[in-house]
Amino acid sequence: MAGLGAWKPGSFELVAPFEAKYKLGNGEVELYVDIRNGKIFKLAAGKGYKGKFCGNISVGMVVRQAMAIEPRLYYDESNEMILCKGITGLAMEVPTIDPLPETVPDMSIESIIVYATEIDTPMGQKGEW
Repeated sequence: MAGLGAWKPGSFELVAPFEAKYKLGNGEVELYVDIRNGKIFKLAAGKGYKGKFCGNISVGMVVRQAMAIEPRLYYDESNEMILCKGITGLAMEVPTIDPLPETVPDMSIESIIVYATEIDTPMGQKGEW
């Protein structure tokens, strides 16, 4: 994330009643903020981000390759994301909304996300976390 910051090119957008999204730089990193409490609850690394998960899995990589590197990765159809068994607060998105599960391994990873799991609790839904 070196070189990215609020003083450089970026943008701000209200994406839900209580959710603001800040794009840093050219959108390589997005920060999601709960505007009720001012806390960052999600970071998303997208196209152009150079970092890697587990040192080997990157944005743009084919899901099948990522699953071969990290066998705990699986597609969760209800969340429409790739999750990792044993690691909470980590997800990966593919470019298609509600894809057929059998097509996911041939798609590329669109973003790697880390998030506060507290947002999935009843208190978190109220912004109290």
